[in-house]
Amino acid sequence: MSVPHILILSANTGGGHNSTAAAVREEMMSRGVTRCDVRDCLAYISEVASEFISWGHSYVYKNLPNLFGRAYRYEENRPPQFLYETISLGAERFYRAVKDEGYDAILCVHVFAGVLVTEAHRRFGYDVPFYFMATDYTCSPGVSSIEAAAAFIPAEDLRLEFTDCGVDPARIVVSGIPIRRGFYDLPAKAEARTRLGIPADGTVVLLSCGSMGCGRINHIAPQLRRTLPERVTLIILCGNNRRVYRQLGRKEMPNTVVVDFTREVPLYMAASDLCISKPGGLTTTEMAAAHLPMVLMLAVPGCESRNFDFMKKRRFAVGADDWDEVICLAAELANDPARLQAMAQRMAEDPFPHGAAVTAEHILSHWERDRAAAEADSAARAEAPAQTRAALRAELRAKDGSATARRG
Repeated sequence: MSVPHILILSANTGGGHNSTAAAVREEMMSRGVTRCDVRDCLAYISEVASEFISWGHSYVYKNLPNLFGRAYRYEENRPPQFLYETISLGAERFYRAVKDEGYDAILCVHVFAGVLVTEAHRRFGYDVPFYFMATDYTCSPGVSSIEAAAAFIPAEDLRLEFTDCGVDPARIVVSGIPIRRGFYDLPAKAEARTRLGIPADGTVVLLSCGSMGCGRINHIAPQLRRTLPERVTLIILCGNNRRVYRQLGRKEMPNTVVVDFTREVPLYMAASDLCISKPGGLTTTEMAAAHLPMVLMLAVPGCESRNFDFMKKRRFAVGADDWDEVICLAAELANDPARLQAMAQRMAEDPFPHGAAVTAEHILSHWERDRAAAEADSAARAEAPAQTRAALRAELRAKDGSATARRG
């Protein structure tokens, strides 16, 4: 049985893009695709460039959020030519590295990746079908430069925004943002709490730092703990920040669980009544899938502001750009079970598409269609000479019969 060879291109500028890539790969593998590679698109410029760009992006994001926001707004209103020229430096290396690997399709889950493959198509005629995946609830700067076979977008009501940014309407596919399959098969709250050893009764508030953090969590968590009612259980997910995990573990915070890096995020979300986090595209999608009300910290202007606006419009979330206000909002919601229930119910009644499943189905069905067309074309070309020879023999026989008749 023939199976496609899929390449997923991400970028190490934050955990969300890599998590999206992993979610699509997980779905592809579940459908029998055994050859699905995930690679860092920035590495095709150079390993040093990848590390520098990723470090610089993360540093500005965490330490200079206002500068990050101003740069984002600048690029929204002007073609990001410098971005395109920088990423395009890796086009030749990308082309030489992958041209003989037999990829049947490429999925780009970062604007940088889409720009890279677009330039490889333009410059070298690299004609492997490729697709672009938006991982925020907005059309990010640079998307208009990408010439993909399809653009996967998070929601139907963002279609006009993407077309206004220059994306061909015929190539838009409303897929949702891909997240791990575990978020679509969550246990009941009581079961999740039992499995995690969390008290079955009372309100549970989850504080999730995200892959790059969202402020000085080691200072914010104690203030949050003091503000929340004592009966509320606070769970803090520290991600891969071991320093914060150690610091928080030494603090006296009653009824608080501090969690090191874990792959059980879906289970923690299933066990919780409320989550405090930053409005990343992937994180907000995970919370929506878990029907988990959100209090969002608008630490970084730009695409995360658009994500917050999207969730707030649906009344899935509240939030602010100041930690004191975020903590107050969380305390208010923790004391209002009816409001929490109403927010969760709205999410249940307005579900997002299963992003990884829609994406995989689209890519694989187009591969099957193209493969069937290629096989039919090959069979037609093989059959044509035989038909030509048969026609020639028939013509010769007819001529021979006519000649015999004349001699007779």
